Amino acid sequence: MNFHTAIYNRILEPKYFKVYNCIEAMNKSNRISVKTSYKKDIIQHLADIIYIKDEHGINYTEDLKLLEKYNK
Repeated sequence: MNFHTAIYNRILEPKYFKVYNCIEAMNKSNRISVKTSYKKDIIQHLADIIYIKDEHGINYTEDLKLLEKYNK
């Protein structure tokens, strides 16, 4: 196992899992305050992912697109 694979498996996968759980919960909710809260969580998790990827030289362009989508 190389270093980048280890980062994906141990650090990034759980963060992506949290992002997609928040997205799913946000889409199920009808309350604006709840959706706003989930949106903030999504943005924070994506920012963490981008920071980690930047620190380790991993491409994060797709994450930036996703961040732009939820940061509106």
